[in-house]
Amino acid sequence: MWLTHGQVWIDWLAEEIPDWVRSLKYRSAVTVHTKSLLRVTPKNYRAITKTYGVLTHGAHHDWYCLDWGRVAQAGYSGIDCLSIPDFAAIPLTHGWLHQMDVPCVAVWDPRAIVSTHTESIR
Repeated sequence: MWLTHGQVWIDWLAEEIPDWVRSLKYRSAVTVHTKSLLRVTPKNYRAITKTYGVLTHGAHHDWYCLDWGRVAQAGYSGIDCLSIPDFAAIPLTHGWLHQMDVPCVAVWDPRAIVSTHTESIR
Protein backbone atom coordinates (compact mmCIF):
# COMPACT_ATOMS: atom_id res chain seq x y z
CA MET A 1 0.00 0.00 0.00
CA TRP A 2 1.37 3.42 -1.00
CA LEU A 3 0.55 6.36 1.28
CA THR A 4 1.38 10.04 1.57
CA HIS A 5 0.17 13.13 3.40
CA GLY A 6 -2.63 15.33 2.14
CA GLN A 7 -2.83 16.03 -1.58
CA VAL A 8 0.72 15.02 -2.58
CA TRP A 9 -0.30 12.02 -4.72
CA ILE A 10 -3.23 13.91 -6.22
CA ASP A 11 -0.98 16.81 -7.17
CA TRP A 12 1.55 14.41 -8.72
CA LEU A 13 -1.19 12.62 -10.65
CA ALA A 14 -2.66 15.91 -11.86
CA GLU A 15 0.74 16.78 -13.31
CA GLU A 16 1.78 13.36 -14.64
CA ILE A 17 -1.43 11.41 -15.37
CA PRO A 18 -4.39 13.82 -15.31
CA ASP A 19 -6.88 11.24 -16.61
CA TRP A 20 -6.40 9.20 -13.45
CA VAL A 21 -7.32 12.16 -11.23
CA ARG A 22 -10.67 12.51 -12.98
CA SER A 23 -11.42 8.85 -12.28
CA LEU A 24 -10.69 8.94 -8.52
CA LYS A 25 -13.71 8.14 -6.40
CA TYR A 26 -12.37 7.56 -2.88
CA ARG A 27 -9.68 8.66 -0.46
CA SER A 28 -8.49 6.84 2.60
CA ALA A 29 -6.97 7.80 5.91
CA VAL A 30 -4.57 5.11 7.09
CA THR A 31 -2.78 4.79 10.43
CA VAL A 32 0.43 2.75 10.40
CA HIS A 33 2.75 1.44 13.15
CA THR A 34 5.63 3.74 12.20
CA LYS A 35 8.13 1.91 14.45
CA SER A 36 7.97 -1.07 12.08
CA LEU A 37 8.98 1.03 9.04
CA LEU A 38 12.46 1.61 7.66
CA ARG A 39 12.71 5.39 7.92
CA VAL A 40 14.68 7.04 5.11
CA THR A 41 16.14 10.51 5.60
CA PRO A 42 18.52 12.75 3.64
CA LYS A 43 21.20 11.70 6.15
CA ASN A 44 20.76 7.90 6.07
CA TYR A 45 19.72 6.93 2.51
CA ARG A 46 23.34 6.19 1.57
CA ALA A 47 23.72 3.80 4.53
CA ILE A 48 20.44 2.09 3.58
CA THR A 49 21.70 1.70 0.02
CA LYS A 50 24.98 0.24 1.32
CA THR A 51 23.13 -2.23 3.56
CA TYR A 52 20.32 -3.36 1.23
CA GLY A 53 21.36 -2.12 -2.22
CA VAL A 54 21.94 -4.25 -5.28
CA LEU A 55 23.94 -2.68 -8.11
CA THR A 56 22.03 -2.69 -11.38
CA HIS A 57 23.66 -1.95 -14.75
CA GLY A 58 21.44 0.36 -16.77
CA ALA A 59 21.67 1.51 -20.36
CA HIS A 60 22.83 5.01 -19.38
CA HIS A 61 24.25 4.58 -15.88
CA ASP A 62 24.59 2.10 -13.04
CA TRP A 63 22.23 2.51 -10.10
CA TYR A 64 21.14 0.73 -6.95
CA CYS A 65 17.81 -0.90 -6.34
CA LEU A 66 16.99 -2.30 -2.92
CA ASP A 67 16.65 -5.97 -2.12
CA TRP A 68 13.16 -5.59 -0.63
CA GLY A 69 13.22 -9.21 0.57
CA ARG A 70 16.27 -8.44 2.71
CA VAL A 71 14.59 -5.30 4.05
CA ALA A 72 11.52 -7.37 5.03
CA GLN A 73 13.72 -10.13 6.53
CA ALA A 74 15.37 -7.46 8.70
CA GLY A 75 11.96 -6.99 10.34
CA TYR A 76 10.61 -3.96 8.51
CA SER A 77 6.94 -3.81 7.50
CA GLY A 78 7.46 -1.02 5.00
CA ILE A 79 9.48 2.05 4.18
CA ASP A 80 8.94 5.67 5.21
CA CYS A 81 10.30 8.25 2.75
CA LEU A 82 8.26 11.19 4.05
CA SER A 83 11.44 12.94 5.24
CA ILE A 84 12.86 13.26 1.72
CA PRO A 85 11.76 16.73 0.61
CA ASP A 86 13.44 16.77 -2.81
CA PHE A 87 14.06 13.53 -4.67
CA ALA A 88 15.81 15.45 -7.46
CA ALA A 89 18.61 16.24 -4.98
CA ILE A 90 19.33 12.51 -4.51
CA PRO A 91 22.04 11.17 -6.88
CA LEU A 92 20.63 9.05 -9.72
CA THR A 93 22.77 6.14 -8.57
CA HIS A 94 20.22 5.73 -5.74
CA GLY A 95 17.53 4.79 -8.26
CA TRP A 96 15.43 2.93 -5.70
CA LEU A 97 14.70 6.25 -4.02
CA HIS A 98 14.09 8.16 -7.26
CA GLN A 99 11.32 5.72 -8.10
CA MET A 100 9.25 7.01 -5.16
CA ASP A 101 8.42 10.26 -7.04
CA VAL A 102 6.93 11.96 -3.95
CA PRO A 103 7.48 11.77 -0.18
CA CYS A 104 5.58 8.62 0.76
CA VAL A 105 5.23 5.47 2.81
CA ALA A 106 5.01 1.99 1.30
CA VAL A 107 3.69 -0.84 3.48
CA TRP A 108 3.98 -4.49 2.43
CA ASP A 109 3.04 -6.18 5.71
CA PRO A 110 -0.66 -5.62 6.51
CA ARG A 111 0.06 -6.17 10.22
CA ALA A 112 1.61 -2.68 10.24
CA ILE A 113 -1.74 -1.10 9.40
CA VAL A 114 -3.54 0.03 12.55
CA SER A 115 -6.69 1.44 10.98
CA THR A 116 -8.23 2.73 7.76
CA HIS A 117 -11.10 5.02 6.94
CA THR A 118 -12.33 5.46 3.36
CA GLU A 119 -14.70 8.13 2.10
CA SER A 120 -16.19 9.09 -1.22
CA ILE A 121 -14.75 12.20 -2.91
CA ARG A 122 -17.27 12.38 -5.76
